[in-house]
Parts: sequence; structure tokens; C-alpha cells
Amino acid sequence: LGRYLHSYFALLPPPPWPRLRFVSCARFNAPQCIERQWLLRSSSLGAAAVQSVPVEHCPDAWGVVLTHRRGWRIVYSGDTRPCAALARAGRGATLLIHEATFGDELAAEARAKRHSTRAEALQVAREMGAYRTLLTHLSQRYTSSEARGVNGGAASWADGTSFVAFDLLVVNLADLPSLPSLAPAVARYFEHEALLAERRRAEDAARQVERSVRIERELEVANWLEQLLNMHFSDELRPTQA
Repeated sequence: LGRYLHSYFALLPPPPWPRLRFVSCARFNAPQCIERQWLLRSSSLGAAAVQSVPVEHCPDAWGVVLTHRRGWRIVYSGDTRPCAALARAGRGATLLIHEATFGDELAAEARAKRHSTRAEALQVAREMGAYRTLLTHLSQRYTSSEARGVNGGAASWADGTSFVAFDLLVVNLADLPSLPSLAPAVARYFEHEALLAERRRAEDAARQVERSVRIERELEVANWLEQLLNMHFSDELRPTQA
């Protein structure tokens, strides 16, 4: 991505301000990395430490551990299989954001595609001693309202320390203590959305049937009129006998 954006920016006129600078995760871990020193010493993020951690997915796949000066720590797994190195690096995390691409019933597919299941993500959280865990990067098969809302759906994957993410979710660290308690309400919301979606599908199907019936009736009337007109004109054109 960095190489692509550098190539793209090279085609643009020079900007009045410095362009973005992309640094590899491996280089960013080096103490002498200028960008790392800026982030820790000069930026307004308040970061006390940042560590990139190689994870088990594709080549050059990384997770990240960010520790704030106030003591809280956020760990982001990225796409990965359960990774012992990440669990060690993020020990005592305040919030672990871990992928859970597959349900537990698809453990073999998760291994084949180098992703994690729900149970595997939660096991990493336990090994890490994470205070709260946010399960994310769910497969498309689980992201619809129907898949989330039905009994046993993704919205019910959470346990007493975790929560299942959804599009446009925003979490304030101050809300972490109560976050797991919101899971039942979110599950009910998606269940309600699933019922509404089913109702909309039923209404659409009924409208389609009504439209088809109306079109068939109109075609029957048109055919009847055509036959009537043909009979009328054929009578007029038939020669009269002397």
C-alpha cells in the first residue's frame, strides 16, 4: 500500500505541506526509527510505547500493541491465526481487538485460510489477560441482520468480557466496564432487524405476485380485445352474396 501511494503521489503536483510518510512495521520497531520517536515524544497521542508484532496470516502480516502514558493498552490483531507472540506482547491489555472471521463450527476452514474462530480469539484474550475483547472481521456469512440476530447468531458470540463489533461501532474506553452487558440488547436489536427484513421480503414477494397477476389479467384482456377486433374486421371484409 505504501509503495502504491508513493507512486500515486509522485504523479501529483508538490503539496504545500509534507506528504504522508509510510514506514514498514519491521522498521518501526527499531528504536532509532525517526517516525517512532516522533510518535512517542512529539505527537499528541500520548503513546508511551508502540510495538508491531508479526502474526500468523500472510507474509508481512502484523498486529500492534499501543500503550498509553495513562497506563491503558490497546492490542489490534489484524488478520491472524491465534498468535502466542501477540498474546505475550499484549499481556494485560485493556482492550483486545481480535479478528473472529469464523464461527466455531468452521475451525477447519479457519485453519486453512489462516484466520481465527470465535473460541480461538477468546482463548487469546484469556492468555493475554485482556480486560475487554472486541471480536471483529466477521465473515460475510455472519454480518447480515439475520445471521447476527437469530438464536446462536454472531451477536450472541460474546462472553462476560467480550463484545461483537458491527459496522460504524464506536467504543469509548470509559464504557468498557459496561460493554459486555450491552450484548443481549444488541442481539435483540439484530433479531428485531432480522424480523423486519423477513417482513420486507414477504411484502416484496406479495407485491411481485400481485404485479404478476395484474399483468396476466391485462394480457388476457388485450388478447380478448385483439380477437374481438379481428372478428369485427373479418366480418366487414367478408364479401356479401347477391
